Amino acid sequence: IYEEGLNTFPTDPQLLSAKASGLSAMGYYSEAVELYSSVLKDNPKDRSARLGRAEMYINASELDNAISDLEYVLRDEGGNDPDVVRLLAEIELEKDNFDEAMNYCNQLIVTEPQNAVAYEQRARIFMEKGNPAAGLIDINRSIDLDKERVSPYLTKGKILERLDRKSEICGVANQAKKNGIAEASLGNLMVHCP
Repeated sequence: IYEEGLNTFPTDPQLLSAKASGLSAMGYYSEAVELYSSVLKDNPKDRSARLGRAEMYINASELDNAISDLEYVLRDEGGNDPDVVRLLAEIELEKDNFDEAMNYCNQLIVTEPQNAVAYEQRARIFMEKGNPAAGLIDINRSIDLDKERVSPYLTKGKILERLDRKSEICGVANQAKKNGIAEASLGNLMVHCP
């Protein structure tokens, strides 16, 4: 489908981006990056192509390139795109750049104080930086904001383990089940239940 359109309109940014998206779905990340790059060559401010290329870089574990594209989008939009800030926090956390990740999480929490994912990310950062007590405060806030996601419960279990409060982990599993989380998705939490 894309080829027919591209034969007629070889530089159409929407067709190139659509083809890149299709290639990425099949795991052809470098080819998708090339297509997104060709769109950006003609229009460096094409948000969709820049975010698409950043996603391909993330999938290909080229995190520094992804950060460059995401920061470009953030600068272009005045630094106020919560989805981009969240992605940057995730990438910096994955790279163990805890201070950068913390800065992004704090920025996100200021702009979206009801963002459960931001609190969870910040809880993980606190734990990694050796402050699990602060992480416990944030993970509880994350769970209060969104009781239906499984990852905060798993993170809380890890934090309690780090705090040597393993006797409380079964209670976290029970809380998750009470909030509609399937027992099978609770993994290591269930090990602490009799």
